[in-house]
Amino acid sequence: MLKNSKNLLLIFLLLTFLTSLWSDKIIFTDDLIEVEANPQDRFLAEEIMEHLPKLIDRFQMEIGVYPKFKQKIYLSHDKEDFQNLVATFGGITEHSNAFYSRRGNIIYIKSFLEIGNSSTFYQILHHEYIHAFIDYHFKDAPLWFHEGMAIHFSRQFSTNMVYALGLDYITNKLPSIATMEVKYPQDSSKLTSFYAKSAMAVDFLHEKNSSAFSLMFTTHPNFNIAFNKSFGFSKERFYYDFEEDFKHQIILNAIYTGGTMLGLVFPLIFFWGWIRRLFKRRKEKPQRDAEESDDDDVIITL
Repeated sequence: MLKNSKNLLLIFLLLTFLTSLWSDKIIFTDDLIEVEANPQDRFLAEEIMEHLPKLIDRFQMEIGVYPKFKQKIYLSHDKEDFQNLVATFGGITEHSNAFYSRRGNIIYIKSFLEIGNSSTFYQILHHEYIHAFIDYHFKDAPLWFHEGMAIHFSRQFSTNMVYALGLDYITNKLPSIATMEVKYPQDSSKLTSFYAKSAMAVDFLHEKNSSAFSLMFTTHPNFNIAFNKSFGFSKERFYYDFEEDFKHQIILNAIYTGGTMLGLVFPLIFFWGWIRRLFKRRKEKPQRDAEESDDDDVIITL
């Protein structure tokens, strides 16, 4: 009798395994994430289940906010699989390795073979999770806040971003933070500096008052109200303070990236651009009334 029971159990396990191989998709889940993948990508999906929650735990501990939601992730099997998704969603997704869609609350990411680097792959997943984290708390958060948090807390800020930021700054092609609330740059070559300035804005805000930064996520579902109550000043006042600080920080960042001939030349170019702006700049009072985005189908991407 015992022998027959063991045989039946082995048969059941074998059938379960074969069924998973023949099915279109497999799903793995825990308290934080749910991963959907092709059966051929089982081992990568299992690795994601092991590694990504650790990055999420680190992020949540860093800002001191622990929401109870499970994030869905769709792991593309190959290039064709991801391109079909891009064709469905359109827009900026065509320039992306991954994107988060509010429609269905799902992260879509390219296959690991297309990205080709484990560290980059998990940074991208972490980045997109942070978009979902923000969207869980605010449906109207500015785009710079979305991208700034995702870049800053997933540790993606890089030397290349500083270079791109500097070039756009000295050529007067860098938008103000106030104009980065609802739209990405039309020119995809300007995305890098858009991400970089957004990350610097979030870093400035977090360093200014990390306790207020954490409190903001549990204060009110409207971003502007939560911002005002937590920090004690308006978002528009922050824009003014950040732009003043930004002019100095961009030079310091350029110096920090020294070590190459380009890195040595950039600080001088930045300084020249900064002096030129001092003569041209007109002091503007922060605008008190800012337009808010209420697009429930915005695609947040990297």
